[in-house]
Amino acid sequence: VIKEYVIYALYCILGIISYFILNKIALWHYDVQQVSHASNLVHWNTLSIKDGVNTLLRSIYHFFFLPGRASGLLFYNISDTLCLIMVLYGIISVAMKNSKLLIHAILASFLLILSGLGIVFATTSFDLARIMVPHLPFMIAIGIFWGFTFIDFRVIKVFTVFILSLIIFIQVRDSSDLVVAEKMTYQEDYIKMVEIDMSIKNLQLDDPDSKKVIITGFSPSRNKFVKGYSIELIGVSMLHFGYFDDSNIHSYYLCENTLDIMSLYGMNYQKPTLEEYQKALKLHPELLTSSKSLSVFNEGDYIFVHIK
Repeated sequence: VIKEYVIYALYCILGIISYFILNKIALWHYDVQQVSHASNLVHWNTLSIKDGVNTLLRSIYHFFFLPGRASGLLFYNISDTLCLIMVLYGIISVAMKNSKLLIHAILASFLLILSGLGIVFATTSFDLARIMVPHLPFMIAIGIFWGFTFIDFRVIKVFTVFILSLIIFIQVRDSSDLVVAEKMTYQEDYIKMVEIDMSIKNLQLDDPDSKKVIITGFSPSRNKFVKGYSIELIGVSMLHFGYFDDSNIHSYYLCENTLDIMSLYGMNYQKPTLEEYQKALKLHPELLTSSKSLSVFNEGDYIFVHIK
């Protein structure tokens, strides 16, 4: 058994090495840098151990006892529950056939849940389509693997195929809507970035490149797709998270990410540091509550841009 564990670990190590090699080849081939321009799009506050445990228990409660709490659609929670049952059934089946492999089965199932299925469970308590749809291919893989490995009854196999077909149908349908929503949202964001660029140029500054741009406000997406249940599937705009009630952390990262993406289209401006951003906003605190649709002005070393 130890030999099998060692071989499995070697496979994992080889897989990781292969990923890094292929990633380097892809970056070299396309001549691009590996940079995530939206890594701080949503800033998560750190929870204490007590708050983290309470959140976990609340998610587990919603998972089992309040399926479809957010979307009104029971399918996402039920499919997760079925997969969890199949994982437990797989452990029991392995133990009944060969008790020496019980620890192996528990370890394999733990890694399976930790690597992907756990993320599915963690997000099920907020079962919006845009959150759950990316997980469905993983659910399909788990269903096929566990269902066809340990189930011998033909009727159950046919039922499993039916469930998987339903999952595929929902995946294709909701993914198509997501693609359309995100594309339209990106077009909205691009138009907003062009408006910011043109507004700064209209100031006709002598040295705009020497000034740092301070972007405030937030602009949610206007594209909404009603899915037939209580919640709407919408594209998530990168300009949506400019909140200012957390020492301007969200607002700062919206500014940074917007300027990063604008630079990809040749609209290059200097980015402030977090300290510079917070210092600049102390000069104009009214921007944090302004209702203007778009305002741009220059003062000192900064160009202030307010969006809505």
